[in-house]
Amino acid sequence: QALLTLHTCLAYDFVGTGYSESDDVVACLYIPVEWTKHIATAEALRLLFQIYIAQWQVSNESEVDTSEEGPASLVLQCIALVSSTRRSVFDEKGRQEFLVALLEGSTQLMREKTGLAHSEACLHHLCRILSRIKSHFQLVELAKPPQYHVWLQSLATFTEEILAAWRAVSTRSVHYLVRLWGALVLPTPYLRMRDGLSRSYDNDGNDPQMMQQQQQQQQQQQQQQQ
Repeated sequence: QALLTLHTCLAYDFVGTGYSESDDVVACLYIPVEWTKHIATAEALRLLFQIYIAQWQVSNESEVDTSEEGPASLVLQCIALVSSTRRSVFDEKGRQEFLVALLEGSTQLMREKTGLAHSEACLHHLCRILSRIKSHFQLVELAKPPQYHVWLQSLATFTEEILAAWRAVSTRSVHYLVRLWGALVLPTPYLRMRDGLSRSYDNDGNDPQMMQQQQQQQQQQQQQQQ
């Protein structure tokens, strides 16, 4: 009942935008400002991930309610909502800590696959969470914490496994993963993260600095041959 109450409160349309979770468009989470210090924090996010994992720490996983309305699914739905919290409620440090908690929690689920083999609903909502990470954090922000590289590698392995089992996985879940990779790949021709600094590319996706280095190497080789 507590999880159902939390999900109902988070999903409530406080600003009257008419947004529904069934919509494919990802909207920001607008909750009362007084709630943010209790909900939109790294500690609250880690607690939700711990609650999800605890749902499956039973002697017989077949006893867990794997339905859409079950506790395990509801926790992931709450995480998906919390991860969409608008950036204006965070200070820079708080938003960075929030991102780290989101990356660590989702990485653990992708690696350990807790409950994913038993619940199609849980697998689907994990894919939603992964997609929302990129929807609400720019690539510059994502690449800053060291946890990003582990998360990205885990995401690649997780995606390969999902695509390999495409007959048993809902197309809705695959859709979120494909959309996530599209959002990750799209900025790369124009931005490259190196030591926390942005690196610009031309309109054709070429790196001017790299091209100049290649031209210099070719000139040196020609001079040596002469």
